[in-house]
Amino acid sequence: NNESLPFPWPSPSSHLPPPIKKAPAPSNTEKAAMEEEVLGFSTTTTPLVAVQKYAQKFNAHVLNSFNANESGMGVGKLIRIKKIKTKKGEEMAFATFADTTGNAEFTIFPEVYKKVESYLKEGQIYILGVKVQNDRFDPNKKQYLLTNLRKVQFKE
Repeated sequence: NNESLPFPWPSPSSHLPPPIKKAPAPSNTEKAAMEEEVLGFSTTTTPLVAVQKYAQKFNAHVLNSFNANESGMGVGKLIRIKKIKTKKGEEMAFATFADTTGNAEFTIFPEVYKKVESYLKEGQIYILGVKVQNDRFDPNKKQYLLTNLRKVQFKE
């Protein structure tokens, strides 16, 4: 009873902070990004890891395992794309795709770019048709060419 106290005592509810709202649980993609940021690596299975594992059944390779003059299938998440025009005025692009082994810079020539342009969206995961050749300026470097692409529908 407050009346018997020698000084006014605030009611318990007047100085409490508002109740904390429960935050929604992060998705595996968000968890993996947070782990990567804090730890430098991720222990959570991301959509990219899951798709890459699934695509191995169809003989897909990690991007850095391709040698010059090889072609095949890979999996990659589109990180960045830069569209340019050729001297003939045709559109083509340079794209960075990432997989579990790192990033690879791809050239997408006009005939392929016309077919795949509408599907290209940064952050999306794709099954990639890959052809690798020696870089014409630096024989020690590989040049990745995109020959085809299929968007992966993935539900977490």
